[in-house]
Amino acid sequence: MKKITIFGSCRQYSIKDNYKISSIQEELTYPHYSNEILQAINYCKYNNIKNEYTKYCFRTGLLLNKNIVFDNLKKEFIDTDIFIIEIASRISYKWNDLYLHHIAIDNKYNFPEINNIKISNHQYLTLQY
Repeated sequence: MKKITIFGSCRQYSIKDNYKISSIQEELTYPHYSNEILQAINYCKYNNIKNEYTKYCFRTGLLLNKNIVFDNLKKEFIDTDIFIIEIASRISYKWNDLYLHHIAIDNKYNFPEINNIKISNHQYLTLQY
């Protein structure tokens, strides 16, 4: 059976009911916008974010208030046969040079150590013929 990795919101989670999925979505993040997805892919491939920052930019780190453990992510990424990518939002959240999961600004979680988040609303690209 082929292994699927989901880079998308919780709306894609039901795929696990019928297919073998990697643990990346659960162990790392449920990304919503393109820059966040690209950041997650690059992290899985290259471990290119300082460990102490992973608890601020990825959903799992934010929710558990701990740094992400990279060890399993690269293998899960390499072992993936099919990637599902869902871009669910035009809004991005940038903090320093990192893109954050949207819960970083959610008042119900109250993450006081994250300040100066830049929120952008990207317009869709339109093609003209």
